[in-house]
Amino acid sequence: MKNFIVLNSLLVSLVTSNGFCQTNNGTITGIILDAKTRDPLVGVNVIVTGTKKGTASDLQGRFWLDLPEREYFIKFSMIGYKVFELKNVKVQANKTTHLRIRLVQKAIELQAVTVSGERPLVNKQPEVSSQVLQRRELTKVSGAFEDVTRTVQTLPGVVSQADFSGRMYVRGGRADENIVLLDRTFIYEPYHLGGMVSIFNPELIDRVEFYAGGFPASHGNAMSSILTVTNQKGKKENFEGKVSLSFLSANAYMGGPVPHRSGSWFLSARRTYHDQLMKAIGAFENYIFPNFYDLQMILFYPLGENNLLSFSGLHTGDRMRMKFDDAVREDTPADSGDYDWNNKMSIATFDWKWIIAPKAFTHTTFSYSKQPFKYRTFGLHPQWIQFHARNWDFREDATFLNFNNHKIETGLYLHRSDVVQKMYFNKSYWMLFAGENKNTSVRISDDSTRVMMDNERCYNYAGAYIQDQWELLPPILSINAGLRWEYFDVSQQTVLSPRLSFSFTIDEKSALKGAWGFYHQFPKDPVQMDADNGNRNLTAQQAIHYILGLERQMSLNVITRIELYYKDFHKLIVKNPVKNFTNTGTGKSYGAEVFLQKRVSGKLDGWISYSYSISKRKDESQGGEYYPMQDQRHTVSAVINFHPHPKWDISLKWLIYSGRPYTPLDSIIYIAETTSYFPIEGPINSKRLPSYQRLDIRADYWFKWGRVPFSIYLEILNIYNHKNIYDYIWNEDYSQRSDSYQFPLLPTFGVSVKF
Repeated sequence: MKNFIVLNSLLVSLVTSNGFCQTNNGTITGIILDAKTRDPLVGVNVIVTGTKKGTASDLQGRFWLDLPEREYFIKFSMIGYKVFELKNVKVQANKTTHLRIRLVQKAIELQAVTVSGERPLVNKQPEVSSQVLQRRELTKVSGAFEDVTRTVQTLPGVVSQADFSGRMYVRGGRADENIVLLDRTFIYEPYHLGGMVSIFNPELIDRVEFYAGGFPASHGNAMSSILTVTNQKGKKENFEGKVSLSFLSANAYMGGPVPHRSGSWFLSARRTYHDQLMKAIGAFENYIFPNFYDLQMILFYPLGENNLLSFSGLHTGDRMRMKFDDAVREDTPADSGDYDWNNKMSIATFDWKWIIAPKAFTHTTFSYSKQPFKYRTFGLHPQWIQFHARNWDFREDATFLNFNNHKIETGLYLHRSDVVQKMYFNKSYWMLFAGENKNTSVRISDDSTRVMMDNERCYNYAGAYIQDQWELLPPILSINAGLRWEYFDVSQQTVLSPRLSFSFTIDEKSALKGAWGFYHQFPKDPVQMDADNGNRNLTAQQAIHYILGLERQMSLNVITRIELYYKDFHKLIVKNPVKNFTNTGTGKSYGAEVFLQKRVSGKLDGWISYSYSISKRKDESQGGEYYPMQDQRHTVSAVINFHPHPKWDISLKWLIYSGRPYTPLDSIIYIAETTSYFPIEGPINSKRLPSYQRLDIRADYWFKWGRVPFSIYLEILNIYNHKNIYDYIWNEDYSQRSDSYQFPLLPTFGVSVKF
């Protein structure tokens, strides 16, 4: 920590001095804002006319250019805004010119959209496998249940395991190898009901940024991908609200300006309603129908032009209960009974953006979260399992612009987690199966029928990084070289992760890109780190990424990207019959991806992606090398949005996948003493399910009732009712196999009203 503060102090002194790195070049830096809301604009094209120089604004709306000494004519353009032209911008050697640009919105007529200004540039930053989706590209995708993670599943390299799951498997990695952030806050479980739908309210999302690999040193403790969800900032000029009712949930939000200030706020609430409907009509009396809810609030409060504070809160919950009658319990007493799933999560976040100087700014985030989880079942198994986690996260990032063609970024991340696990057993189960538990307190109930176990653990993680984005041969070659340091106190292990990426400009429309890097991930499952049931000597898992890609602008609004990748996995955590878990697993994945995108403009937009991927794992306890369940060879996704009229939107989503692997049944053993059958499985994942395909369609219609704007939509999932097999199910004696299917043809609808 002390060394990090010293490093930041040195860098601040460098950027505030004028004598460092004397050259004949000067620098133009600035920030681009919405003229009405004063919000920073992301992805604005900054074009220096008469040269091949150009860039785009980052996530904070900032940009920088290093140029020879003279005067320039600069254009700023973005779809949905009027082109802004700035003449006679003077650049002096070894000095910085500061700009503050405000773009004015313009109406977009869908019947005949004309985009003025220069054509958008291919992203020539040294970053690979990244994709930014704006709100307008996220909200109307058919078959996504208005869920951001299901939209991300249509991007290259991402596969899903089921229609009813939003979890992501990226380039052969597992679902737990991804990091999900909400406005820079790490979300430990970003899903409701074990993965059915994400916790992100679609009405609040402004954009998402997704890295399928090769992400820079600013991100750590993940081997596969980074998904960052950014919320809107509310309305600074007027109050607004919206109420929606869909097949899945009821949703409401409202927001507006802070009185007498230039800040903004919003509140939102979302809840499923099927459980209340079933209760009202008296159906499913022995069940609590699966349901979830989430509540969210954010307050943005600027302090002058150089400081922006924000406070946010998120509370989510999901519940499901099944109560079986006595006949069911007597039929299968060991596995049946009353099931109760109750999961909650609360997060509070403070965020501070500070522009220290025109060439230096910091971003500080502190969050506290707690997550109580409770699971109940009767029978011979544990009666209650309670899990309660409290987490503290601190993140500090600093960016410095000063050196000739250099952009320096450095940061620190600290995390602490306190976990309490309680289990309540039938005493008979405890006597039969429980062993020695060194770190667990054990209590016997007063009636001597139950055993109560309490287990408390604490984990600490620290990470720090520094990276340099260097315009080595401007405007042809730029690189990003970074180093990340990470420490985990359970194993008392320190790891270093070097990373390197580059962008080579072939011509005005094309860029060749590549990346290489080490990516470490410490154990995240508390069971794996438990001294009694896990292994506290587990070390960090490791992946090495190799990526090479080509980006090409095909026309005014059409961009294509081709990428090849290879990932080496080492020290993977696998189950071990003696030590519970060990770092003896290895693996590899490799493949090719093609992505074609038509940006939002005119009457047609969307994207098509194709991925070819092979993933392998090696685990001696599984018989050596095998294909994991996420090994999906061919994946085709197409998202097409059609705007035939200002009041109509039509969206299509077509998915075609090759079959994922499964483990076949090899033989059956009959046990006469118990008159039961015992299955013997064949080689792990040695067979493949049939291919998968699904076409979804959605139509939205806008109208006004008096002065009140309404919208309605109709959506049909799996419109030609293709029978997609999820799994195979066997009868009691394993003589007959039946198919378990995913979503059939399923119509849904929704309505919303704004005020």
